[in-house]
Amino acid sequence: MAVDWGLDDNCIWQDRITSFSVGGCFLQTPRGVKAGRKVSLRLFLATGPGRILHGEVRYCMERVGLGVEFLDLMEREKDQLAELVEFYRDAPQP
Repeated sequence: MAVDWGLDDNCIWQDRITSFSVGGCFLQTPRGVKAGRKVSLRLFLATGPGRILHGEVRYCMERVGLGVEFLDLMEREKDQLAELVEFYRDAPQP
């Protein structure tokens, strides 16, 4: 799924999340960001405007993407992420 993201809450770049769970995601991007760097991702977890989630880069695969762990999620956000994971798990694959 497409996601806006960045090094702050402005989320100036758009790339794709190719794998995600309640704990984090893999962000497919050619941009290199060092492990340990904080990032922001704008996800649409429910109806309404996008929600900014904060994460930390755990690893970077040069010109491929970033493994990001979500930080400081509230229980409601964890529940919404779990619903989103289930939605994509059950969606027909092209």
